[in-house]
Amino acid sequence: MITISDALPIQFWDADDETFNEKEICGINPQCFCLPIECDDIISGQFNENYGGFDLGIYSDSGLIDSFPLEEVSTGVWGFSFSFSDYTGLCDQQIQLKVTLEDPILAALSTWGNLGTGKDWTTGANPARTLSTAFDFTKKLASPFVAAAWQQYQFNYDFDISGYLNLSGFGIALLDDSLNVVGYYGFNTIFSDGNYSGIASITPSANSAYISYGFAVSDLLSNVTIDINSTSYIAQNVKIIKKSDCLNVKEIHDCTKLIEYSNESDFDGISYSDISPRPTFYLRIPAMFFEEENPQEQEDLVLSNGVIVTLRQEIQEKRLLETGYMPNYMHKKLQKVLMHESITIDGDGWKRRDAYEPNPIKKYALKRASVLLTKYNSVLKNTI
Repeated sequence: MITISDALPIQFWDADDETFNEKEICGINPQCFCLPIECDDIISGQFNENYGGFDLGIYSDSGLIDSFPLEEVSTGVWGFSFSFSDYTGLCDQQIQLKVTLEDPILAALSTWGNLGTGKDWTTGANPARTLSTAFDFTKKLASPFVAAAWQQYQFNYDFDISGYLNLSGFGIALLDDSLNVVGYYGFNTIFSDGNYSGIASITPSANSAYISYGFAVSDLLSNVTIDINSTSYIAQNVKIIKKSDCLNVKEIHDCTKLIEYSNESDFDGISYSDISPRPTFYLRIPAMFFEEENPQEQEDLVLSNGVIVTLRQEIQEKRLLETGYMPNYMHKKLQKVLMHESITIDGDGWKRRDAYEPNPIKKYALKRASVLLTKYNSVLKNTI
């Protein structure tokens, strides 16, 4: 299943879940939040998933603007990076991003083959198999089919059967790379010989690599024969896997700050170490970054004669980052961002060494916060 770190700039929710703006909580004053983004900001992110086939869609109020496939930047890691300035007319709009799944393609039945152990099917346009030995079973009549975990897939089927009384198991299965069953549709309503057709719905518990048929027999009184006449995948519209809340795209956002951040090692589900060049992410938040402080520390030694000897003095350069009103998930995100090794604001490097101080308002969905950041390489020491 696709996973996305909360430390990345854009927050995503599962398609079936309510986003912050969609959720209503009794007794809480509802407020919407749209992440500020300037047209020239670099929008980047990562998704962790063993299989590919995912697209990132850009949506406005009028519908889909564009979509493009995610790029595998490391094994099992899919990324994207773009700017809204790449598109004409997207500034001064509210945008939503959606992660969508490409519809799988099912090959023609004539191309299916045998996998695993058991008795071979005869392959071709109408694969078939007869079992005539008690407790016998077939190989898996299979074809590649990449399906995503916990997504429903539907297939049209048509087959003929004789000897149904001896059938102990028959169905369509979705298999992983090791041929383990991750999804199954059993034909449990076969009560006579004849032709059967219909729709099989399968929701795999893990990503699949193949689709297959297979059957087995019990105590054999007569031969069991199954002929597969046709199997087809019922194509679907774009399947939405993840979605963002609104992004407020403008040429200029007053009273905001762009935070550039990166890390040497992997952190909170973000891959850094295995990707070259090392990824850098950009988060813009409503904030002021102005008030400066220069705290001093001093260590003295008082001699027996009362003389004070200064052993060490230190001065630091700090600046107060004061956020605007944001939902709690954004404060959590900002705290994780400020845990990164490399943080750049207004062209200077900064470190968070002081506590992050939220300032909530009772029964209000948004809150402000402040934190003192220490300028990188700004600590001046004088040791006597």
